[in-house]
Amino acid sequence: MSSTVTFMDAMEASKNGKVVRFYDKEGFYNSVFKYNYPINENGIELYSFEDLIEGTWVILD
Repeated sequence: MSSTVTFMDAMEASKNGKVVRFYDKEGFYNSVFKYNYPINENGIELYSFEDLIEGTWVILD
C-alpha cells in the first residue's frame, strides 16, 4: 500500500530511506525520487518549485 503526502513529508520520508514517487499537476507519473541522488538524476529538474509543491507525492511501502 502507498500513501499520498505533501512535498515536505515526501522529502523527509526519502531522507529516511523511503522510496517516493512524484506525479505532476496533470497526474502524469514523473519519477521515483531518491533523496541522495543529484536532482538531475531524479528527473524533476524540469519542474518549478511550485510544480513540485502542487504535484502529488506518494510514499511506497
